[in-house]
Amino acid sequence: MRTVGKALMLILALALVASPAMAAKTIKLHHLNQDDPFDNPTGAMATVFKSLVEAGTNGGITVQTFPNGQLGKDNEGAASPAATR
Repeated sequence: MRTVGKALMLILALALVASPAMAAKTIKLHHLNQDDPFDNPTGAMATVFKSLVEAGTNGGITVQTFPNGQLGKDNEGAASPAATR
């Protein structure tokens, strides 16, 4: 859980220093639990991360959440960006 938190903070820091001249970007956030922030910590993290990134970049970066393993298991989700290059 700490590794996920550190990774999300790194992504947030990179998103906040992004140039306003950059084209609109979308982050796809995948997790295996429900997206309800009152149901589990992962759903709460996803909701807070989405609001912080979108507010911090003035809408320049949007976050799409994919709860309940919609994009596959964790190891499949981590491998998919490299496979699409």
